[in-house]
Amino acid sequence: NHQNLYMKSHPNRENPKPQIPQQEAFFLELAFLMGEVSRFLKRIEKHGLVHYKYYMIAPLGLLLLGIALLFCETSKGAPLFITDPWLDAVQPTCQTDDYDALYENTSPKLEDVKAKIWFNNLTMVSEERIANVQEAAFNVISQRVPGDFVETGVWKGGCSMLMRAVSRALNNTHCRASWLFDTFEGLPAMTAEDRRVELNLEEAGSLRAMDPEHSYSYEGGLEFVNRTMGEVLQSVGEDYKNLFLVKGLFKDTVHKARIRKIAVLRLDGDMYSSTMEVLEALYDKVSPGGYVIIDDYGHWPQCKKAIHDFFDVQRGMDVGQLLVQVDYTGYFFIKP
Repeated sequence: NHQNLYMKSHPNRENPKPQIPQQEAFFLELAFLMGEVSRFLKRIEKHGLVHYKYYMIAPLGLLLLGIALLFCETSKGAPLFITDPWLDAVQPTCQTDDYDALYENTSPKLEDVKAKIWFNNLTMVSEERIANVQEAAFNVISQRVPGDFVETGVWKGGCSMLMRAVSRALNNTHCRASWLFDTFEGLPAMTAEDRRVELNLEEAGSLRAMDPEHSYSYEGGLEFVNRTMGEVLQSVGEDYKNLFLVKGLFKDTVHKARIRKIAVLRLDGDMYSSTMEVLEALYDKVSPGGYVIIDDYGHWPQCKKAIHDFFDVQRGMDVGQLLVQVDYTGYFFIKP
């Protein structure tokens, strides 16, 4: 069932109502359609196939329908016509010559977003890792690295909100999608491989037990992130296009989303299985020059083992030569 895995984000009703892009075009198209229907009915009325009054009622009905649809759009902030959630969301990378000036002009708004993220406890990452996320988002946009922003393991969504804010500040949200994958119900149960890593660590005398199932769950889950996204990003004029929250286990979701390319892939699944599942499904979609950010590399041995099993063992590359340390746990590398 798509609906329990996917949700197109929108603000709550208390937020400022976003305006529909190209409203004038919407009404022009509606007026044209009304005219065409009226002319068609008038022609067939000459042959006695329809009473004359209907070629006035039908266009009026179309007008009322259009107004109703417009009201729904502006009052809810959600898109009217939601496409299949697994269709491609990527648009061609935009061309802008002066990202530095845009970034400088919008820096106060980005600082406001970060302040809201900290004040509302929407992330558990350090200031260094937050800065790394912001830098990654800016660099891939300014260097025109094609692809989406993807985060696997979002908790309350703070890091994705910041990447989205940078994209919005640089007028880039219509060029690349933001994907947020999570159970939104806390950690899943450990797999056999996670237990095996934990057992080996225990035998070596360096046990760091994994957090239990449902750790990091919180009241509201998906609906909380969906609502808070609008509240936090309103200062940068969020337009809610190409923004996807995908609920479910990674093994059931990440390989289904038709993401063509990825500019920033942020891994924050803690566990061996969660990390490996994402890499196997998504790493090949990361564009050259794109960022791979690993939040738990230095904290969870299970995550670290998955990184080296995937890159060193399966791919035959020495990922250790590429990794850059951000703080005690956060690492990243730029795909060659």
